[in-house]
Amino acid sequence: MSVHILEFLSALIQAPELHVNFSEMDYKRIFGIALQHITSEAAVASRASAAASVPSQPQGSAAASDKAARPTIITSASTVFFSFFFLLRDILL
Repeated sequence: MSVHILEFLSALIQAPELHVNFSEMDYKRIFGIALQHITSEAAVASRASAAASVPSQPQGSAAASDKAARPTIITSASTVFFSFFFLLRDILL
């Protein structure tokens, strides 16, 4: 999945004039995108930890950089999810 989408959604939450006319479906899409990033990265992390317990060939630098980026992606997706959640909470209350 593309991290650029998360970056765009993070910027979108900062510009109320862009999301003032969002419908329920738009918010569902945003929550779906964020949750999809969180679940896919968590699944990759669990597979990687299971594979790390089995001795194999040494990992390359690409695998190491993916491993290092994983927590950042999960944090970014969580931030998008909760930012829009709090936005909706403020709108509805």
